[in-house]
Amino acid sequence: MKILNYKEINKGSMAATFTVFFEKMELNISCILFKNDKSRWIGLPNRQYEADGVKKYQWLTWFSKDKHKAFEEACLRIIDAGEFEKEQKPVQKEASVFKDDEECPF
Repeated sequence: MKILNYKEINKGSMAATFTVFFEKMELNISCILFKNDKSRWIGLPNRQYEADGVKKYQWLTWFSKDKHKAFEEACLRIIDAGEFEKEQKPVQKEASVFKDDEECPF
């Protein structure tokens, strides 16, 4: 798991945007780092909609609660350690390297 394209935003509770790249699965997930005075959390891709005149958001990608927590903790560890890449880098490979019998990395 790598964090690529890390870009600080610092607009309201939005702190940064980044891409999580899973090499074995050849999977990219665009994420947002949110923070306030009390906590930090990772936002997954979502869509905005309106219900009863109120803006709401629905995730387009999600994990079970325990997997989401592990994913969030892994992202925050990488970010806190400064082990992310700020530059846009190609992450596609020519052939699949993911094997069906391999465990999910988080």
